[in-house]
Amino acid sequence: MLLEIPMKRALILLVILLLIGAAGWLWSRPAPIAVDLIAVGLGPVEQIAANSRAGTIRACRRSGLSMPSGGRVEQLLVHEGDRVAAGQLLLQLHDREQQAL
Repeated sequence: MLLEIPMKRALILLVILLLIGAAGWLWSRPAPIAVDLIAVGLGPVEQIAANSRAGTIRACRRSGLSMPSGGRVEQLLVHEGDRVAAGQLLLQLHDREQQAL
């Protein structure tokens, strides 16, 4: 019986120490990160950026290139991905027959 009393005290002391440790851990935790929440609703899609590969975004504005009269491309002055300005010459058609007339 003499051994049972110190074991009960040791068990109670252990439980109290565990509770104190748990309380200390709870109070010393870092504060949660503040997050702004926005309600999502239905609406029009303003802009889509299609990601075809990692790090590559397709241009929103593309233009098809066609000639009023057919012909063979003599010289290509721009490459895929180059920036072009309005009025810039993009290619030159084979026109030796036209110049001969």
